[in-house]
Amino acid sequence: AGLGQYGQAQAVYDYGFEKAANRADELHYSLSNMMYAACTTAASLPHEPWTMEQALAQAEAAFAKRPLSIYTKRKADCLYALKRYAEAQDAYLSLTRTNLRSPELFMYASLCLQRQEGSPADSIVALQDSALAFYAQPYPREAAPVILMRAASLQAAGRKREAVADYNTYEHLNGGNMTAAFYYTREQLEVECRMYPAALNDIERAVRLSPDDAVLRAEQAALNYRVGQVEEAVMAAKEAIRIDPAMPDAYRILGVCLRQQGKKAEARAQLQKAVELGDTLAGDILNKEE
Repeated sequence: AGLGQYGQAQAVYDYGFEKAANRADELHYSLSNMMYAACTTAASLPHEPWTMEQALAQAEAAFAKRPLSIYTKRKADCLYALKRYAEAQDAYLSLTRTNLRSPELFMYASLCLQRQEGSPADSIVALQDSALAFYAQPYPREAAPVILMRAASLQAAGRKREAVADYNTYEHLNGGNMTAAFYYTREQLEVECRMYPAALNDIERAVRLSPDDAVLRAEQAALNYRVGQVEEAVMAAKEAIRIDPAMPDAYRILGVCLRQQGKKAEARAQLQKAVELGDTLAGDILNKEE
């Protein structure tokens, strides 16, 4: 199997089934694991004649011979890979009542629920809460992936301040070594929660980490304008335009800032440029002026 010679590997297993029938469950489980691994390697690697459906069938055959929890775990993994999320969720949750009970099982169950259309966001959070209940507070480093998942789920559930708190904890557990995308995501939440000092701090961090990102510069401009720091907003908007001269948002923000400074002619020119680039909001501002 390691050499990609799956047909020959299958022949060895078939020989094993003939010679060791009393341990067939172990062989079915081993074969399921091999098939699963083959099917989840890089897409460029062939895995015929093995399929994920066959991996599932082998896991089920192992369980039929001997009902062990580890066989159910492999079945759950196969169901998830096959996008049979409701069945996979049931399988993972059944394992939380066995000796395999772990935070990972609740995380897997929450992922299954996330992928089912119309799932209540609070139910997803509840499963992640169950995963975190395994850890004592203050949370250890290994709890970080669960906390990050719950932060996103809390955000989707509209529980924004709780989401910010989870993002804060995640940052702490990672020693503050975060990406520009992380700080931008948290900044967006902080703005919605009217946590403006924290939001300004985060967008500045994001810009420092990714100074040539026009979107971040435009966001920095918009946030500075919102809190009354017009000069800073103008500088950030001009930087966004320098990086991406075809960014309508940056021209609109710059135009609004210049209008605030009383520079009407310059403001109108910037707003008109935004309109030319397809920005309807800038058009509305110009129409109100008229």
